[in-house]
Amino acid sequence: FARALARRPGGFLVFQANELGALTAAAPQLQVLRQAEAVLLEAGQQAGSSGLACTLTVTSASPEMAQQVHQTALGLQALLMLQAGQNPEMAALAQGVNVSLRGACVTVGLTLPEEVLRKQLLAFSEQRAAAQAARRAARSAVRPTASGAGARTKTSF
Repeated sequence: FARALARRPGGFLVFQANELGALTAAAPQLQVLRQAEAVLLEAGQQAGSSGLACTLTVTSASPEMAQQVHQTALGLQALLMLQAGQNPEMAALAQGVNVSLRGACVTVGLTLPEEVLRKQLLAFSEQRAAAQAARRAARSAVRPTASGAGARTKTSF
């Protein structure tokens, strides 16, 4: 807990969770954390630039359990990198991930330079705008009639 409270230059987010058993019971997709005693997430500005630096530290009950978490993290990273043809952005992101093991702790670090961060945020914004436009178009294509049933609009050319 002391590490979470330590002041880090450029840091803007620190999150720590302990005793994660109940969380993994409620969210099956988080089973990799079933063996974790604590999780610490830190995010901040990349030193010397306007990029983003994130670190996730998972503390396990034993070095053996940490080894399993470490192998799972490396496997996920490799899987993402293998999908470069379908999702090059995610593969590039996975290449920037550093996974390390030290005793009962597994640390996953990610550093995103400002250019990459801008590109990712722009792509996300464009995808969101396109999805909103599609929803608006779908709503306006079906207009309610006096009887309450939807009637499709007709366009003639």
